[in-house]
Amino acid sequence: MAKIKGGDNFEEMAKKYGSDGTAQNGGDLGWFGKGMMVPPFEAAAFSAKEGLVPNLVITDFGYHIMKVTHEKTNKQYKVAIINKTLDPSDRTQNDALNKANSIKEKNKSIEDLRAYVKKNPTLILQKAEKLNRYSQAIGTLQNAADLKRWAFTEANVGDISSPIQIAEQNLYVIAVLTMKVDKGEQSINAFREELKAEVAKQIKIKKITEKIDVKAKTLDDIATKYGKDAQKGEAKDITLSKNAIDDKFGMNPLSLGKAMTLKEGKRSEVIIDDTGVFVLEGGKKTEAPKVADYTAQKNSLKQSKDGMLSFQTQEAIKKYRKVEDLRYKIYQ
Repeated sequence: MAKIKGGDNFEEMAKKYGSDGTAQNGGDLGWFGKGMMVPPFEAAAFSAKEGLVPNLVITDFGYHIMKVTHEKTNKQYKVAIINKTLDPSDRTQNDALNKANSIKEKNKSIEDLRAYVKKNPTLILQKAEKLNRYSQAIGTLQNAADLKRWAFTEANVGDISSPIQIAEQNLYVIAVLTMKVDKGEQSINAFREELKAEVAKQIKIKKITEKIDVKAKTLDDIATKYGKDAQKGEAKDITLSKNAIDDKFGMNPLSLGKAMTLKEGKRSEVIIDDTGVFVLEGGKKTEAPKVADYTAQKNSLKQSKDGMLSFQTQEAIKKYRKVEDLRYKIYQ
């Protein structure tokens, strides 16, 4: 506070000394309204004039140095929103259908279609992997019941469909059946893309782990020796209920589990997880408060299980009586 009052730049001080998620942004919280912050913080923010708040603000989260960049406004606005759906006319739909029929007639194979799409940027080529008769979507296409029926009841491998309308998305689709796998049979071709991706992932993991110096003194040393591609940071308020160490890294259950077991100052081994390779160091832990009565948690679990009971009973009966669901032939 004394340095900022003495003329030091607020944003630079926030980057250097800030200990929350806004530090990297120079302490910028962005716009917020009443009811979004804890009372002491809100009271200070909305009672201050533009500029540095002269005193420290104390909350349960710590000590805050605040600078108001824009004063509050008491203006209220009435906003009217008019939604208007733009649907294609019959003429537009007929033109699109005629164009789709023309494309079908000009291209007799998937290679022809791929080449044609490549030359026409207004067209989109999609690939739907491992489509099954119960799929609710085909790639990005929703409610594509006619397309699914064609694939499962009419088409043979290599067949090209006539234009199929996806009315809800105002689209016409020309489909090609590239592979069909009978029940109980699989081939390596059905998993070729996944295998290629997994092999590439394993090669990348090997290269990453070879560059990590596990004997370095600190995590900063590890990151420096690894190079500019290394990401480092501090993850706060980790709990098992979040399912991730940090939102920007995605789901990494192994790393999360390991983080919860590390003692303060202790470093983990190299952890190979779903979306990255991690080296962790334990920080301070806050013990969960004791719960005297688990009735609420018990009732919540019971409601969840009761809700699944009907579905699971139905599935068990279908499996026991070997019921085959053929509704896909009629509707989605």
